[in-house]
Amino acid sequence: MTTLKSCDYFFWKDDELPEGYYKNHIRTLKQQVDSKENYVGLISLRKKVVELEFLLSKEKLVVDKLEKKVTKERKL
Repeated sequence: MTTLKSCDYFFWKDDELPEGYYKNHIRTLKQQVDSKENYVGLISLRKKVVELEFLLSKEKLVVDKLEKKVTKERKL
């Protein structure tokens, strides 16, 4: 009877990747990052628009009050 000894060694071989694989993969990842940055920027801009619209509405109220005051003064 023979006893087999194991050497705990194996050879791993990956399939060959197409030419430019890593370059294309990096480009894709960069586009995803840019897209997320654009999304964050878009959210920031939308928040700024809401703030500016609020300030504009407050200013319109002030203008309306002043116009009414001027109209009232002209009538006197």
